[in-house]
Amino acid sequence: MTDSKSEELLEQEVDLGRRGKFLLLVGVLIGFVSSMCGIGGGLFAVPLLHFGFHVHLRRAVATGLCLVFATTLASTLTEISSGLFGDGSMINWPLVGCLAVGALGGTQLGYPVSKRFDTRQLRGVFSIVIAVVAIRILTSGESVGHIASEASLGNYMYAIGAGFLGGFVSPILGIGGGLVMVPALLLGPSALGFAGARACALAAAVVTSGRSLSLYWKERTLHTKAAPLLGGGAFLGAIAGVNAVHLDGVVDIARGMLGFILLFVSVRFAVAWWRTRPSRSRDEL
Repeated sequence: MTDSKSEELLEQEVDLGRRGKFLLLVGVLIGFVSSMCGIGGGLFAVPLLHFGFHVHLRRAVATGLCLVFATTLASTLTEISSGLFGDGSMINWPLVGCLAVGALGGTQLGYPVSKRFDTRQLRGVFSIVIAVVAIRILTSGESVGHIASEASLGNYMYAIGAGFLGGFVSPILGIGGGLVMVPALLLGPSALGFAGARACALAAAVVTSGRSLSLYWKERTLHTKAAPLLGGGAFLGAIAGVNAVHLDGVVDIARGMLGFILLFVSVRFAVAWWRTRPSRSRDEL
């Protein structure tokens, strides 16, 4: 890293360090919304850091994973406690195990691939993936959750494949993989409703985000000022979000909210991708 680049990142750290209360509050809000929708929150944190604070995209991805890990961990622990002391957990543990196995393999492959994407490519990938997921979420069927699904080899193999795809995009886009796993479980043979798919995807995303975060940690790419603030806030927000989604009628609201938010973020990245396209000289036209 050049001296000028190091100075630029240092200035960003100081700048974000002065916005501690704002980042903590944002982390709470992201954790609350994300835990309701079944995603880690990276799709909110990465654009915030990249567009709002002009943090380099790869650095924003790494920092966003800290928030994702906090959100998925808090969501899963709260879901488990709901099963022990409340109205019942929506986590299907055999399915989560298959998702996690696939996710570990996907993450290992996705991390080296992430190093080969430049900023503009990442914006394009982010935009396309989010748009596809948004459409699937908004057009999917019932959102009533099911705890159990048919225990079959086909279901488990499908879950491993969905986990692999979720793990693959996790280090590339700075997400937990819920953007892939939630619609995959909704549309797949497991017959999980939105509530069940949300809970299982969040539990599996603990593995994908944790592994991706550890790889970026070794790379020393995290934003040391922003990461603990966003992560700490997200942990608190996720606890409240899981409790809220167990209330009657909230699941349908969460699914619709997720779909429209995804469409907005997709358009934002698509615009940024288009504006940074390489210029062509008249001789090339």
